[in-house]
Amino acid sequence: MEWVIIPVLYGIGMIISGSTLWLSAKITRDELPYYMALIIAVVSGIVRLLPYFGFILSAITILAMLDKLCDIDWFPHGIFLMIVNIIVNICLVVGFSGICG
Repeated sequence: MEWVIIPVLYGIGMIISGSTLWLSAKITRDELPYYMALIIAVVSGIVRLLPYFGFILSAITILAMLDKLCDIDWFPHGIFLMIVNIIVNICLVVGFSGICG
């Protein structure tokens, strides 16, 4: 039964990641449709599964997809969007841990 739970939780994590990316784009006033944020989150989540370099390649994938698909320049807007995304994720984790105890 664990083999079913892990992909479901990973899928939920990708949906949350796409939502925080979309919310970060709203905060930075960049044009990023929700479906594109979800596609970027899914592709970068799959790349993140690669061993050793997955985290770095995932960040590069996000910047490349923002530049090519969404016309958001990777520098400085894409990097600023990723920094805001990290801050939003930290705020969500702190908020949920405060709610859950």
